[in-house]
Amino acid sequence: MRSWAALLLLAAPLTADAADAAIPWPFPPPPPSPVTLVMVGPKAIRVRLSAGYVLPCDSSANVKLLDAKVQPGTTKTWMASTYCFCVEQTHHDFPDVGWSTPRQVCRARGCPWAGCGYTNDPLTITLKSDPPK
Repeated sequence: MRSWAALLLLAAPLTADAADAAIPWPFPPPPPSPVTLVMVGPKAIRVRLSAGYVLPCDSSANVKLLDAKVQPGTTKTWMASTYCFCVEQTHHDFPDVGWSTPRQVCRARGCPWAGCGYTNDPLTITLKSDPPK
């Protein structure tokens, strides 16, 4: 009887691994969709935009999309399959220093499949050069 119990304990991890092998992990990324950065305001500011979940935006775990001075009225678009993006900016009072707290901007959440998660809808990130009040 003990030999059967030992056999079941040894076989259980094998069957669990075989079942998990059918599920792709990590899940494949979605197809790329547009991410647009729009800058409004009276003066140029510096912006850091990266694809990824890690704060601050210049982390090596993220993919840098932009780290530059951005003029008012600028619109830039990238194709990306990432769900969340990290954004940092300066304001017109101190356009080269005084970085804001990094924040995450993510695509909308929905239930396109059996499980709920982020959608792959186009994303627009609007930045203002005026400091927050």
